Amino acid sequence: MLTSEIIGSQKQVTIVAKSDNGLNRSKQPLYIECQADGVILHPKQVFVAASVLESEFSPLGILLKKIDPSQEYLIVVVRPDGIDTFKRVRSLVEGRGIDIGYEPLDKDWKLNIKSEAKN
Repeated sequence: MLTSEIIGSQKQVTIVAKSDNGLNRSKQPLYIECQADGVILHPKQVFVAASVLESEFSPLGILLKKIDPSQEYLIVVVRPDGIDTFKRVRSLVEGRGIDIGYEPLDKDWKLNIKSEAKN
């Protein structure tokens, strides 16, 4: 679920992990933001350069190894310039049998992540 508000002249978008019927999902969401030069792992905002996305030793590779597909899934925020990066990430994620959802997000919008999924 995506909600937005305007704060001053900046549009802020909040992503809330809920299903289409408004109920919390049974899996814990993890968040990745795709942009042209790489990805940002949220909430700690760890940047992973596009040149090392496929490395199993990158922060993304380490995260993907740690995910329990029965308990966790990924929500990927895709910036307009991050479509090619998203395709690479999606290939890595689906190859591991991890559920994935995505939200396109305008380049100037500030991202605020709010998880309401069960722990």
